[in-house]
Amino acid sequence: MGGEKIAPILEKTFNIILDKKGVLGIPCYFVQKRGPKCFVLVAEKTPQGKEMIRKREIQIGSTDFTYYEVLAGLKEGDTIIYLPPEATKSAKNQKGKPKRI
Repeated sequence: MGGEKIAPILEKTFNIILDKKGVLGIPCYFVQKRGPKCFVLVAEKTPQGKEMIRKREIQIGSTDFTYYEVLAGLKEGDTIIYLPPEATKSAKNQKGKPKRI
């Protein structure tokens, strides 16, 4: 082993539990991050009563890596939507307004 250097390996498991009462939490996979900003897709009704999917900026707080605490941008009762990455790529390639659901 003359002269060989072995890089140290640091391995640690962390368990962080989001256990707060009275906060709104959403699964992490609903959150899209673009730089420092976070977004979710929300089903909203237009004035004509049609449902549309809109991208809405939110502020997140604590996480247990399964859920994010939502500090602003959503309220209880809002309907959030998950689209897999493949679906969002194909939607970006389509021209026009957001898809109605």
